[in-house]
Amino acid sequence: MHFRSLFIGLAALAILYSALWYSLALDAKKAVSAELRELRDSGLQVAFSDPEIAGFPYRMTLQIDRIKVTSKRKGIHVSLANAQLISHLWTPGDWMLLGDELDFALAKNSLKIKDNDIRGRWTLKEAAWIGSIELNGATIFKAPGIDDAATVERFEVHVMREIKGNNEANEREGLYGEKVISFSVRVANLKINASNKITLKQGEVQGSLIGAGISDWTKDSLSDWRDDGGLLEIEALAAKWRGTEISGSGSLTLDHRLKPMGSFGVGSTNIALLLDQLHKEGWGKAHDIKQIQAEMAASNINNLSLNLQNGDLRLDGYKMTELPIILR
Repeated sequence: MHFRSLFIGLAALAILYSALWYSLALDAKKAVSAELRELRDSGLQVAFSDPEIAGFPYRMTLQIDRIKVTSKRKGIHVSLANAQLISHLWTPGDWMLLGDELDFALAKNSLKIKDNDIRGRWTLKEAAWIGSIELNGATIFKAPGIDDAATVERFEVHVMREIKGNNEANEREGLYGEKVISFSVRVANLKINASNKITLKQGEVQGSLIGAGISDWTKDSLSDWRDDGGLLEIEALAAKWRGTEISGSGSLTLDHRLKPMGSFGVGSTNIALLLDQLHKEGWGKAHDIKQIQAEMAASNINNLSLNLQNGDLRLDGYKMTELPIILR
């Protein structure tokens, strides 16, 4: 009798668990499909296969194939051959992404990245959503200032966006708009393929995107973002490059030619070495480099003023190089 009662109780729990699992999985499928359709309604071109539910009785898995997202004027393109969104019954607001064959490009290949091993995470909280993407062994075919293909051993992007109604503290008045997202970008072992040498051992940037957001990678869209108070705030920059450690902070926007414009304070564990390495990369005139080194030595200061203005990058007022246009 006790065995029968126990069996009935376990059977009832199993049925209840199954019903709850499939109910939440179907809700998740509807929510993901709705999010993708909302992107389509916002003006993006979005294509994807019907999400398939798998993973019962443990993790909830949504399999989505042939995902393609293209902006209205084709300035932004993202595609994945297939993707798995994975969660659990007890963590409905926390999803992991596994995907392959990523193809990401900005207009006229001003930036083009491909990778076959993509991992990510998306978490929805009461006041914000938090997301991340991780690429392993990605190839960068094009980027502003980079004409040769490069490989990145590890590339991570983390973003956080506060939900409207909870971001009063981030609202701004005056010249610049309110914060759209906070972000951090980490890079490990960036290698230019032609030379087979590691160009950047380690780098990290933390900051915020200010303004109305960038809806497309076109001249009109980028100009509108700039004119509406668009700003990229770099709160912390750290890098290990050619035997020296670099740190800094500053802010960026775009000028009328869509070239970067802004200013930074830059520090280094060895300013003289940093300047020598920059000169080897073709930055600055030899006389100007020696002049900056002499001024640094005389003042015993290990900080440089970096300015991006009128299409030039200058260190302590001396021209180092011409800046690239971010839209080719």
